[in-house]
Amino acid sequence: MRLVLPNALSDSEKVLFERYEGALPASGVCTNVCLGAAPWDLRPLVLNKGRVWMYRFSRSFDDRTRMAILDEVQGFTVVPGWDTRVEAVPGLDQFVLIRPYFQSTLKDLLLRGELPAGEKQLPLAKMLIEQVSSLAQRRLAHGHICLSNITVVDEQVALLDPRIGLLNGSHDEYVAPEAQPDQEPQNSADLYSLGRTLKVILGEAMTGRQRQLVDQMLLPTPRQRPTLDEVRDAFLQDGARVSPSQGSYASSSAGRVVSSGRKVPSAEMGGQSSNKTGGTLLDVRMGTTARRVVLALVIVIASLVALRQLAPTGYFRLARYLPLPINHHDPSYEADWGSASPARMRRTARAAVIDLDPAAQNAIIENILDGANPQGIPADILRSGFKFGKEWLSHADQDTLLALTLAPLLPEGARDTRRLSKRAPPVILAIAGHMAPTNSSKELDEVPLYTIEELPEPVGPAFRYLREAGIERMSAPEAIGLSAIACGRVTAAALDAYFGRNSDTSEILRRMANAVPLLGENEESARQMLAALRDRGGDIGSVLGWFDIDYLARWSEVSTFDKLALLLLQLPARQLTLTQYADLLTFPEGQIRQRAAAVLVESFFKPHDADFFKLLAEEHNGLTRDQNLALVSALSLPSEKRAPFISAWFETNPVPNTVVLILLARSHADNADLLNLEAARYLRKHEWAASPDILKVMVRHPEALARSMAYSKLNPTVPEERALLQESLGKERDAALLRVVRLRLGLQAEGEPASVPATSTSIPH
Repeated sequence: MRLVLPNALSDSEKVLFERYEGALPASGVCTNVCLGAAPWDLRPLVLNKGRVWMYRFSRSFDDRTRMAILDEVQGFTVVPGWDTRVEAVPGLDQFVLIRPYFQSTLKDLLLRGELPAGEKQLPLAKMLIEQVSSLAQRRLAHGHICLSNITVVDEQVALLDPRIGLLNGSHDEYVAPEAQPDQEPQNSADLYSLGRTLKVILGEAMTGRQRQLVDQMLLPTPRQRPTLDEVRDAFLQDGARVSPSQGSYASSSAGRVVSSGRKVPSAEMGGQSSNKTGGTLLDVRMGTTARRVVLALVIVIASLVALRQLAPTGYFRLARYLPLPINHHDPSYEADWGSASPARMRRTARAAVIDLDPAAQNAIIENILDGANPQGIPADILRSGFKFGKEWLSHADQDTLLALTLAPLLPEGARDTRRLSKRAPPVILAIAGHMAPTNSSKELDEVPLYTIEELPEPVGPAFRYLREAGIERMSAPEAIGLSAIACGRVTAAALDAYFGRNSDTSEILRRMANAVPLLGENEESARQMLAALRDRGGDIGSVLGWFDIDYLARWSEVSTFDKLALLLLQLPARQLTLTQYADLLTFPEGQIRQRAAAVLVESFFKPHDADFFKLLAEEHNGLTRDQNLALVSALSLPSEKRAPFISAWFETNPVPNTVVLILLARSHADNADLLNLEAARYLRKHEWAASPDILKVMVRHPEALARSMAYSKLNPTVPEERALLQESLGKERDAALLRVVRLRLGLQAEGEPASVPATSTSIPH
């Protein structure tokens, strides 16, 4: 990272620096700028109140994501000793992380040769582990622990720049493989980064157990890594190594044996070593007891070895309750399972289901949870069971999921004596989700729906909705259909069962709103739901058919979730284009039309355009979908570019009465407004209905041609209309139009009555 003066920045860097200046304090002075790897990564150093602060800016995010990230990173500001704050950048879609500037990080020390790896760094490693443990206790994760983000202040380790390195796209060797810039990191990711860091700063100074743990910390998937407590035990409790210079120590019952081999009386003997006979008797008794203990241990170990070889199922069942030596990972199982050879896969399946070997089970579970779909294996059963909460699953529940998943390979292992109602809710849901809605297991009759309600959102509330609708058992087609949706199996049969064939439109929409949260972000599942709803026809099918006209606003490029939101009378959370909002002014549902009009006014036009867009959003305004969209698109252009598009719009022959309403809705515009002028010209050539209310507004319109048409249609023999003409005598500023008003009132000159009141008058152009 380079450090430059502000005036030494390149032209492009200066442009970026000027954007950032609004976030710098007015009372501070920018002394230098650190240049990061990315062109936009400028980090100003600001001297403020006697201290130098680094301002580190994030990449751009949409408003919703940026505010969510701000809330996450803000959690670090409450960690004791963490002198960091985050703020939104005014006028930009970014945020800034502000913290004290440190001249030396561990990476700087390493590059300068001032950070020798080895035993001297053990206190530093311990402090680092304590820092990561402290974050985990507060349910925080740094996301990018590395040498360049660690410094030592007052003999204490400080972690710098939480989250921002990962958010800005850093993905060096310190970042966990599963970490993603747009997702909040987990503590398992910090564990990976910690392992990388410990490996650099300790090197060969680690004990065998510590090296083994660090290697496990660097395994590719979080499930393979040790817990933070195991790391703490290895480094903070028994992690203090004994250097060769300290000599070797061993304890015995009679004293201490030092490196010279000389026996030293122990204080624990309480002076009994002076009594030769007593000491001998005690030694004999202790020796006999020790031999008995050793013999018992030998017998136990031999029994366990025999059990492991002859009855592995019993051994591994026992290991679930006793700390017996077992191997959780076996490369041979992983290779066999990933070989695609049925014979080799069956070997791993037998070990997992019949022998209950944890290494075989982990090989299969990790492979499937990582997204693998072995041919002929219903991997979704296992994925679904784990999806709804691994913490709910006992060993027996996991055994059941494995047996059902591996049944095509190992049908003899699929038997389970437990009743379905006795299994954990995730297992019940996974099994129900893979059943045919019209041919469910009779055991599901024993499972009340409230059993599934215990699961967390969104699953629990979705099934509570069904129960409140009168469905009580998991065997009901609606419950099985909803189970399939929750498991990601959004088929036509499942949707048909869930929605019910006799449900009316309002009930279908309510059930759809209940099921959409279960889809997560699975676009394919959402697409299947939309297709099923379209196939049902009726009102919903008609509304969905509106999206088929794609050439207007490119609805094919909009996600299915956004279309489902519109069907549920909600505007998508994601910002649509101006063209799409304009097209929504003709959407079949009135609530969407009005909301689209409000967005257009708030985000693309001005508040005084509200009446105009309210008119365009009315169901029977006389405009076609093409006309509506073309008019809004023309008005979105700069005023100097609108003329040909507005002229072309009137060539589409809009309904004259609608043009009148457009003219009235835009009465706020000035007398130079092109649309108002063209509308008035258009109305001069077409017949239109002029009610007294319309004429009352039109005589006050800023467009002169509109006022002239109003004057020509006012009948001076009707008292109400004559009053409008008389009112215009004092308000009309155009001399030619003022003469028209006088003629309509029968006044040839001011104050002089005409011999015959005028009934029609030629209107000046």
